[in-house]
Amino acid sequence: MLNFSPGKCPRCYILNQSKLKDLVSTPLRNIAGVPVILPEMTSLRMSDGVELAVRLWKGKSGLPVVLYLHGIEGHSQWFENTASVLNQKGITVYAPDRRGAGLNPRDRGNLSSYKTYLGDLEMIIRKLAFDFVGHPIVLIGNCWGAKAASVITQKDYKPVASGEINLPIAGLALTSPAIFTKIDFGASTKMQIAYTSFLGGDNASHRKWPIPLEVNMFTDNPTFQGYLKRDPLRLTEATASFFVESYKLGKLAKKLMLISRHLCSFCKVARIKLSMSKNCSHGLPKRARKPKTYVSFQSRITVWTLMLTGLRSIPMSWLSGFWPDNLW
Repeated sequence: MLNFSPGKCPRCYILNQSKLKDLVSTPLRNIAGVPVILPEMTSLRMSDGVELAVRLWKGKSGLPVVLYLHGIEGHSQWFENTASVLNQKGITVYAPDRRGAGLNPRDRGNLSSYKTYLGDLEMIIRKLAFDFVGHPIVLIGNCWGAKAASVITQKDYKPVASGEINLPIAGLALTSPAIFTKIDFGASTKMQIAYTSFLGGDNASHRKWPIPLEVNMFTDNPTFQGYLKRDPLRLTEATASFFVESYKLGKLAKKLMLISRHLCSFCKVARIKLSMSKNCSHGLPKRARKPKTYVSFQSRITVWTLMLTGLRSIPMSWLSGFWPDNLW
């Protein structure tokens, strides 16, 4: 059994026969025409001993492996419907919950350093490269997760862990990337967060502020709005340290994206951006009564995952109508 600071945080999952059992999350409503494949619940220990919960959909040998990075409020379960579509095509999906988020209650809503997060991703990618030798790895960065995804795939990326590392990433897809955003805190709140983080000491840096997002910014589908409101794993507040480190990571991502937008050689992998503002957002259907458009998005993800890895055996019927809105 995994223990997380007894008395201070809830136990969100248990370890039984090397598999995790989710104890608290609300079931995600499936989409019409999309059979849901339930993931295997597992965990991965980071270099500092922190255990990260992982949802794993095992695919077929030789086909791509997708590493999914969720957004600021979300967790890996939000990707369950799309992961099911990918997995039906034989693609493996590895979806960890970020430390302090989802099924990981230790230091909930906190991030001591953005480099810690990048270090976690390096370890995860190493594991995938070891466990799935010869499988192309595609990184999908959703919303806030797009920041780290765009940084770690740069051609000149320097790992935060000791020693040299060649991250075997074949492709990168950014969905609703929160790199250039309009939603933000006011000037006064920013000053309070900065003061608390830099001058308030360790205890003050763990003071939490509400994340300035509402469920209607994710979707206007009443069913999924209800899911978000009921979701006990949704992160609605974060520490001053988290917001400061998020700013640092975002600033780095912006700089790199502005450069590589014009000089693609700066990025070592093929990249796409899928804009979902019209019909779906954050991996959830945006519009009510639009199941076909959401299935279309899932098909886009499937097709582009295969195309980014250079596989040629793609049925032409998959490609019809499934091209992304923007190709970088």
